[in-house]
Amino acid sequence: QHKNLCNSEMATLPSTRALPNPDDQGEDETLLLRNRKNVGRRMPHSLEMSSEEVEGFHKSRFVPSRFLLGYRTLFAVIYVWAIINIVVDPGKLVYLTHWTAALTGIHFVLGAILISKNPVGKMSSLHKLALVVQNVTTGATLGVHVLYMILLYHLMGLDVASAFVHVVNAYAVLLDKVLSCAPTKYEHVHHVGIYVMVGNALHCGDRPPNK
Repeated sequence: QHKNLCNSEMATLPSTRALPNPDDQGEDETLLLRNRKNVGRRMPHSLEMSSEEVEGFHKSRFVPSRFLLGYRTLFAVIYVWAIINIVVDPGKLVYLTHWTAALTGIHFVLGAILISKNPVGKMSSLHKLALVVQNVTTGATLGVHVLYMILLYHLMGLDVASAFVHVVNAYAVLLDKVLSCAPTKYEHVHHVGIYVMVGNALHCGDRPPNK
């Protein structure tokens, strides 16, 4: 249903079955057919996307695009403090929670930039970066939220600052995903795994050796 809502806002593109012979059409149809074939053959780790998927980064569902732009701008401003904290105190890089909060800010900055641009149907490096950041941010914020509530909430409680890095960002990213037409790539779950492994390696490397 969500997918249909997104497609209804986009220019209708012919499906692979309905595509006419590219020799009888213009260069646009030939490029579209080639793009669809390449996407169909992509490897699980590939970041290649179809024209419809690329256009999804510039579209919203349920609400006007300007509302989603305002929503993303608001949370980009809120979470920019996490990036500043890491710059001021690099020692916080050993904590995955601070990484995830900073990544939340980056996610909303990239999302605000893309939703403010007109769709062109052509994939760029910015689309690929936004896809990877979206994959990691969605999984990481949910993971941090669930683990904190299960393992640490009863010990440390939840003040305002803690709420923004352990709770608010998870639901803000989920709502953003609901409102956005950006593609979801479940085969890219390994992005989250790599992120967690790197974070754990830095955290363990910063621990003092056992005596």
